Amino acid sequence: MFTGQIKDAFLIDAQSGPDALRWKKRKVLNALRETFGMEVAFISRFEAGDRVFDEVESSFDFDPPGVARGARGPAQGSYCLRVLEGEVPALIHDARTVASVQDIAATRDWPIGAHVSVPIRLSNGRCFGMLCAFGRKPDLTLSLRDQAMFELCAALLARDIETSAQAEDADRDPPLQAAIAAGDFAFALQPIFDMARDAPIGYELFTRFAPEFGPTEEVFRRAKYLDLILPLEEVILQRAPEVLALIPPHAFLSLNLSVSTFEDFDPAPLLAQVGPGRLVLELTEHERVADYASLAARVARAQASAVRLAIDDVGAGYASFRHVMQLRPDIVKIDRALISGIEGSAAQGSFVAALADYARATGTQVIAEGIERIEERDWLLAHGITWGQGYLLGRPQMVRPGLVLA
Repeated sequence: MFTGQIKDAFLIDAQSGPDALRWKKRKVLNALRETFGMEVAFISRFEAGDRVFDEVESSFDFDPPGVARGARGPAQGSYCLRVLEGEVPALIHDARTVASVQDIAATRDWPIGAHVSVPIRLSNGRCFGMLCAFGRKPDLTLSLRDQAMFELCAALLARDIETSAQAEDADRDPPLQAAIAAGDFAFALQPIFDMARDAPIGYELFTRFAPEFGPTEEVFRRAKYLDLILPLEEVILQRAPEVLALIPPHAFLSLNLSVSTFEDFDPAPLLAQVGPGRLVLELTEHERVADYASLAARVARAQASAVRLAIDDVGAGYASFRHVMQLRPDIVKIDRALISGIEGSAAQGSFVAALADYARATGTQVIAEGIERIEERDWLLAHGITWGQGYLLGRPQMVRPGLVLA
């Protein structure tokens, strides 16, 4: 039912902040407008008796007065309210033939031909506003199936709008905010080995919070939900030089970074303290990318400054493969699920060997994650994969005064 454009629009992760939600709304509006040949598409919201234009997308040659983001006017007498109250049909082939809208100035002034408008309802039953599109020409081909497309888009937008509102209205978790602001968390380091030489060549940095905050993954999920992921990761980046001082000068430090933080990342201040070639930033597949061209440009600038990019969990899902193809990383980290028991699985072996062949062809380094058994290590070495990480090679160690790493 979804077109490719609309499907792509809904792949944007609106939970990563208000800017991402706005971007998603605009992508959805443009996709609907182009799919159905409309000139204007907008999301309105109802506020204190007014109809406010929340987001608006229009064609280059039609800019109707009063239809702009943030513009507001009385809801009474608008298409939006009349559709909501059942006075006007949700789908109109030609507004000039519908008696119930002839007293609305826009019908004749713009004029309005085809028009589709459906409510955006939240889970508590409240109507946030309307999802609408219109054009100046009639369109007799519009069908109830097309109306259903708008209704499905409205339902999906409602979910993201509500999630965003909950994040803004929810308790901001003052203890977590305070811990992030103060850098009140610890670090652990796990070695990454060159297995052919049996020597560590780098260390991955893990963040550890006090037990009352819960598991680390849950803390990061909560930080993302509360729009605290950027300040959290900024503090981690600021503290990276003190951790690098603990590891041998030949070794690199690898740390995870969200797409949102990477898009704002300026490597210059950090590199002034740590030197080139010693920092590896890992992108995971847990956050969708809204604009690969923009992110790729950021990656290229970081790589030009001798910051290496790694894609984590490759093989765990589609997103990691898309990261690899779109971003040209320096390192790919093969997900532990593909490594576990690899010596006894022809399917896993073929897949990992293919990834290794791709990496060699593109000049990309491979790191195998989650190595826990000698048989797994031996299989990897036999197939030319020499860099690895896992409990067999070395467990994470807490960063503490006096820590000495090889």
